Amino acid sequence: MIGNSHLAAPKLAWEAFAQETGAAEPDFYGSARDTMLATTVENGRLVALSDTVARNFMASAGRDSIALEEYEGFIVISSTLGLRSLVAILHQHARSGEARETRFVASDAAISAAFDDMVFQSAGGHVARLLRRATDKPVWLVDRPQPGVGILTAKTAMADAFATLNTSESRSALDGLLQRQRDKVEAEGIATLRQPADTLQDGWLTLERFSQDARKLHGAAAYDAEDHFHMNATYGAALLRAIWPTVTGAQVAVATAS
Repeated sequence: MIGNSHLAAPKLAWEAFAQETGAAEPDFYGSARDTMLATTVENGRLVALSDTVARNFMASAGRDSIALEEYEGFIVISSTLGLRSLVAILHQHARSGEARETRFVASDAAISAAFDDMVFQSAGGHVARLLRRATDKPVWLVDRPQPGVGILTAKTAMADAFATLNTSESRSALDGLLQRQRDKVEAEGIATLRQPADTLQDGWLTLERFSQDARKLHGAAAYDAEDHFHMNATYGAALLRAIWPTVTGAQVAVATAS
């Protein structure tokens, strides 16, 4: 997997998952937030265009670039694929339903274009597209997890967004938009992997047990209690169990982040 901080959950779950399944440990490459936008493919390698990414790759994998020929497939976890970004855009910019009081109303055409563009403007989407154009090996793009249900008690714009848009009409529209994103990604030859359904409450937010005590990549530091966006190792194990049958048999490069 090649990705950002959201890969900390499966990374921290790997040892227990491997004991459970006997899966061979993959390699882990990563760099936090959107820093991997500064990458490209040169001479069969995914290389860093910034010192930050090079250092993070070296710290996570012992190498500052990824030799594509060494792997049979690539899992990418660090994109905006998933409902979270769609919810944010609709809440902030759409003029519909309860969102009529948004401060920055955009046209339907602008919102539609944003939905179509956002995945490949993210670090994960960028890397997945680079890999797809450079190799015929499998490339999988994994959903960014939905926030934990605890977000509904927070006094934030994102909490308001999930509370406001939790209607059958809005959720039906969001599901359609998300499928359109998946279709766009898969049309480029990149397979998509969904958040496990059993980690979600009513298909909307992540169950609280998966977001409590989420830790950063190296496991020593926990996110503060107000962080509802990062998941813990229990979630990581659920994700690995859900996606591994799809990638079984490939020696996969698993990306992580600091």
